[in-house]
Amino acid sequence: MMDTVSTPLRRGLALAILVTVLVLGWTLLVEPLIDLSRNRREDIAALSDQLARLQAMISRQPELERRAASAQSALGAEGGLWTGASPAEVAAAMQDRLRKVVAGNDGRLRSTAMVSEANEHGFHRVTVHFSVEGVLATVQAMLGAVATARPAMFVESMAVHATGAATTNHPPALTIELDVSGYMPMAGP
Repeated sequence: MMDTVSTPLRRGLALAILVTVLVLGWTLLVEPLIDLSRNRREDIAALSDQLARLQAMISRQPELERRAASAQSALGAEGGLWTGASPAEVAAAMQDRLRKVVAGNDGRLRSTAMVSEANEHGFHRVTVHFSVEGVLATVQAMLGAVATARPAMFVESMAVHATGAATTNHPPALTIELDVSGYMPMAGP
């Protein structure tokens, strides 16, 4: 049967088979190895850039810590932080301050309770819940006292409900639920 195929055709067929084997070998073996090497180089370059950025951040850390400590000291020096010995003492001072404001502005303090304390960003947050009966002037006085307080106080949440109707001689009775937070320095290690 081989005698019927001419010699030039056999050579052409052999050459086509050889070229096909070489192309398949290149496509299946050599090209993936080249791509793997190229991908590894790109990964190494990206990781090197990321490492350089991280090293730059690490080198800035001491300066940032120094600035944060300086800012905390300045905040404490300006009277922004409560300086009580314990969170309970700070909560009591906050309660006493707002109790006086409520009593002086046609209000009645129904209850107070320290509801939470947590460490946040290098400070210790103390939150106190107030339940108050009063009028609009009571609400305004409480919010004004919180806004101008030194050491600083912050309203975390507030709900005001009308409990009675307004008359010509009296403003409507209100129930005020208020969560107020203050910050103190975090205790050292």
